[in-house]
Amino acid sequence: MVNTAKLCNDCVFGTLSCTVVVDDATREAKNAEFQAMVAELRYGAIGINAWGGSCFLLPTASWGAFPGEKLEDVASGIGSVRNYLLFDAPQKAVVTAPFLSAGHIGTDPEPMTLPRATQLVDMIVGKIDTVKLNADNGYRTIRNFCPIDKEQMIANPKVHGQIPLRLEGMYIRNGTNQKHASSGKMHMFDGDAMLHCVKLSGGKADFYANSWIQTRRYKNNEVAQADLYTPLGDIIHGGVAAARKIGLNGLKMKAGVIPSLEQNKRANPATNTCYHGGKLFACVEIAPPHQIWIDPDTGKVESGDWDDFSGKIPNFTAHYKICPTSGELHYFSRPPDSRSLPPPPGKSPMCVYGVLAPDCTVQSQMQFPVAYPEPAFWHDYFLTPKYAICIDHSLRASGPKIVQGKFYDWDTSMNLRFGVMLRGSTDPDQIRWFDTGKPGFVWHVAAGWEDGENLVLWMPVFDESFSCRCDFTSDLQI
Repeated sequence: MVNTAKLCNDCVFGTLSCTVVVDDATREAKNAEFQAMVAELRYGAIGINAWGGSCFLLPTASWGAFPGEKLEDVASGIGSVRNYLLFDAPQKAVVTAPFLSAGHIGTDPEPMTLPRATQLVDMIVGKIDTVKLNADNGYRTIRNFCPIDKEQMIANPKVHGQIPLRLEGMYIRNGTNQKHASSGKMHMFDGDAMLHCVKLSGGKADFYANSWIQTRRYKNNEVAQADLYTPLGDIIHGGVAAARKIGLNGLKMKAGVIPSLEQNKRANPATNTCYHGGKLFACVEIAPPHQIWIDPDTGKVESGDWDDFSGKIPNFTAHYKICPTSGELHYFSRPPDSRSLPPPPGKSPMCVYGVLAPDCTVQSQMQFPVAYPEPAFWHDYFLTPKYAICIDHSLRASGPKIVQGKFYDWDTSMNLRFGVMLRGSTDPDQIRWFDTGKPGFVWHVAAGWEDGENLVLWMPVFDESFSCRCDFTSDLQI
């Protein structure tokens, strides 16, 4: 067996995958020697009495290269079959099946048909049947969920009811509004960011205007007149077809087929707006703030670019808190690597608690560890006169599980818990964690205050019974 491994490693071309056929008696009699051979084989995917390619369907989603191998050294191709999730660190995966006969390996009891062949080709080239998937998708077909197809400015729009005479300023609503046909299944969070502006003065509405925020993604899509990048719906619903499509999309960026964008620059900043220190931003929690300007006379939006504060804020927040007394902005942000791969041994995903001074400069930041798989969202939190309180929960994100359709997964081993820290704290050891003793997830908070030595926190909680009843992770309901 040692010689077999040496022959395969030194003489056989390619390191993608291999199949080892061994009868049960031989394997049991020479188990130690057999395990040593498997460990020695320099293949990323090894099937024992099974097709080696079946390793790509494992929750671990193996690269198919042996540990330590560099991409440029791979001899058997670098296409979507090789590394469709674009992992940086290849790992060996092993699938074991019982021995039946030497002839059973790689056979398929179902005959190949044209529909099956078409499905396989679509999976390999990253094509998803969007017409079928979105046919009954209410997020893009029902009343107010339908996108607006043009920008416009309407002077003196009709008002139903009365606008208070003393209400002066501009109402701004941020939200998703898909411009081009989606390349995947849409989710409520999908779509280009659009601002809707209504200027109010003297008890009337002077105008309504709407504008797309012209992010790098938006501009690239405009040139191509197509939606080039992966929608969130593909990630949420997952599956082999979606995983291959996501990987192929990454390979296209690496090859220059479509413009390359960093992971945190592909987002649509369509969750919120933030005005702080004389600057106006569009916000989403998986990206830095995106600077914008609005013409007060027309409501027309002029788009700047992502502002990561010189690399200090790779991800911002959807729900910042501004203290009315100090003028400081407080935020929590999720780990910057949103592919959610396992961290190196001894490391943990790191979230950030930060404070921006009234002039919109970074005043303080603190990194603190959370368990892997990391929280799927770090969406909302509490701020009191003394404390900042973050929420850790049971909805986790795990990149390797996207093949199973479980990138967002309800993990009952992760309880709902609250991290309490002094405002402006920079010492993660001073965070006090309060575990509720049961699973749960929180999108948004209602109110929180200090009552003597106690903290009172009000929020709606998705609990385990709700998750089981409606399959919460399959569509990420709000």
